[in-house]
Parts: sequence; C-alpha cells; structure tokens
Amino acid sequence: MPTPSKNTPVTQATVGQTYEDLFAPWVKAMGLVDLQVGVGIASARLPQSPDLQWASGSICSQALMSAIDTVASLV
Repeated sequence: MPTPSKNTPVTQATVGQTYEDLFAPWVKAMGLVDLQVGVGIASARLPQSPDLQWASGSICSQALMSAIDTVASLV
C-alpha cells in the first residue's frame, strides 16, 4: 500500500507548496499562476510569455498541453 504523501490530498491551502515540491524546474518556468483546487476541479492561468510563443505570437501547443497536464495532476 502506498505511503500517503505530505502533498495529498491537495487543498487550496497546500496547492502552492505541492506545486513547488512536485514539479520540475522547467514546468515551473512556464509561470503558472492563480492555482485553484477544489473537489474534482483544478485551474490555473498560463500568462503569455515570449518563451512560450511562436513568432506569430500564438502560444505553442506543447506549452499548453504541459500546462493542462500539470494542472490536471493536482486534482
């Protein structure tokens, strides 16, 4: 049986520390902000950044999917 982590369950009070503890530096470099969690729901905002954009100004889909995967794993 897995040992419970200090990071579970993720609550609004612990989401910031959980994010800092669990994710790789390159994930955190995306700059997700406004992390929100609740029962069965999680959200965050991915600010527009030149590091995540194509020359056209659109956000790279790989960055979007990384952000979605990161936030979904908090639920």
